Amino acid sequence: MPRKKRDPKIITLDTETIGLDGALKRIAVYDGQAVTYGYTFEDVEWKIEEYYQAGFMPHVYVHNMDFDLRKIQTIFRRGNVLWNTTRKIGNRYARLECIHYTFHDSFKILPQALSSQSKDFDLEHGKLDLWAAVQERYPGEYENHVDFLNRCDPDDPLYLEYLGYDVISLYELIEKLMEI
Repeated sequence: MPRKKRDPKIITLDTETIGLDGALKRIAVYDGQAVTYGYTFEDVEWKIEEYYQAGFMPHVYVHNMDFDLRKIQTIFRRGNVLWNTTRKIGNRYARLECIHYTFHDSFKILPQALSSQSKDFDLEHGKLDLWAAVQERYPGEYENHVDFLNRCDPDDPLYLEYLGYDVISLYELIEKLMEI
């Protein structure tokens, strides 16, 4: 008997790390309604699974997916990845298909920075100008936006706002592409 076809559900995901090669600091997903934050993938995976349990097939978009997936190794747990339908382009994941959800690299569709895409597509919730916000909220405390990202508390409201804008702007970008 053929498997029931599930309606797709778009979700976006982003991670923040301590430095480029450092450990995962925070992670967030956005489903078009609300941002769900966590410290590990397991903290947000329930939100993705919730859509699967409701009868949808979650399609999780990540901008520069290879970088983010390196920080959330639990995705690669035994039996979760469907390797026969996973696809790479240039030795980098373009689509990573799992049992209950599929990851897509939005950078493969639009190979530019999310900040550029936010301006080009005139997104309502474009990527936050972090350094301007840091200077306004914490004048003289940080050398630059990278220093802020590395040293700020993982629960800092500005840090979470920045992460939230990343997943919301990516979601809006995917929606605009689907309209086209």
